[in-house]
Amino acid sequence: PGNSTGNYTPNENCTYDVRVPAGKRIILAFDFERFDIVGSMPDCPQDSLEIIVGCGNLSRSLGKFCSCSNLSMPDKIYTYDNCLTLVFISDDSSEGSGFLA
Repeated sequence: PGNSTGNYTPNENCTYDVRVPAGKRIILAFDFERFDIVGSMPDCPQDSLEIIVGCGNLSRSLGKFCSCSNLSMPDKIYTYDNCLTLVFISDDSSEGSGFLA
């Protein structure tokens, strides 16, 4: 997410569904120098990126992630099947530059 200023806009709600062929898995890796989502862990009530692995009824959330935290995200996330969903949400306050994965 982002706009001409380089920051994402307020009140965004974006869902990114990533699918690869059946029998394959997804490896998600972030560029942490370009991970700027305003919020505070552990539940990121301002802006957040939720990572959901798995297809259909087998899907589960790994949590909501944001920048302002002493906690760190894993370097890589491996799915156990061929589905991954990212849900990015921003509120109407401060904005960051977003993320690159």
